Amino acid sequence: MEYQDTLNIMVEVSIYPLRTSSLSGPINAFVDILRSEPELEIRMGNMSTQVLGESRLVFSTIEKAFAKAAAISECVMTLKVSNACPYSPPDKA
Repeated sequence: MEYQDTLNIMVEVSIYPLRTSSLSGPINAFVDILRSEPELEIRMGNMSTQVLGESRLVFSTIEKAFAKAAAISECVMTLKVSNACPYSPPDKA
């Protein structure tokens, strides 16, 4: 398989705020950053969120989202990354 400059991926991400009485603040801040990027597809679940799109944009947006959540509370974040899941970006018609 050759290197691809543009790579569509799916990331399953979970964030776990630590040492805080309110979990919703860091989680909502994290999700708000993800949702603010119109080029990404966001699929919310009960235990994790799937982020689909171009790899550089996915990773940079997750980095911003983590920084925002970590500014509110200490956090642990887990990621699973796949380039094998079927995903095609929506047409920009």
